[in-house]
Amino acid sequence: MSAVENITLNTINETIFFSKTSDQTNGAYLELIVTLPFINTGPLLHLHPFQAKYFRCIEGELIVDLVKNKVKLKPGESYTVPLNIAHTCYPSSTSGAKFKIIYTPALNFEYIVKELFASSNRRGAGHASIFDVAYVFTQCRGEFFAANYPILLQKIAFPILAMLGKLMGKINAKKREESCKHIS
Repeated sequence: MSAVENITLNTINETIFFSKTSDQTNGAYLELIVTLPFINTGPLLHLHPFQAKYFRCIEGELIVDLVKNKVKLKPGESYTVPLNIAHTCYPSSTSGAKFKIIYTPALNFEYIVKELFASSNRRGAGHASIFDVAYVFTQCRGEFFAANYPILLQKIAFPILAMLGKLMGKINAKKREESCKHIS
């Protein structure tokens, strides 16, 4: 990845500023500043088997939802989601929230978020194409799972959907090697 940049999910106006990229930290971590307008729910409930995820609230109030426990962060407060714990996050009020996230280690999350935002924006929808999701998750096997679906099912279904998407010309996501040159 190159210099610091912003990406926006157009349908909800969520922005992500890459304050420290994977390249800048040699893969040790990825640091983002996220501005999230008010939404009733956050990203889908998910888990990162190999990454801890640090949240620090900058503006507004942020809920880190861990299914059995909800952590409410006010400006200056932080919380770390340990690896392999299902979670999502969202603002607690209509004013939205601005917060820092640090993924440790960076792995391929920079590629994942950029490609899924790009897919969502191409579709003009609040979510990426299932074929792009399958392709991206297949490129980054085992790094990210939806928490509401059995992991074994995702490990089987995503490669099949990615293959079908390629055959049907439905894959628009870039290959990982083109997006994350630091990954071997």
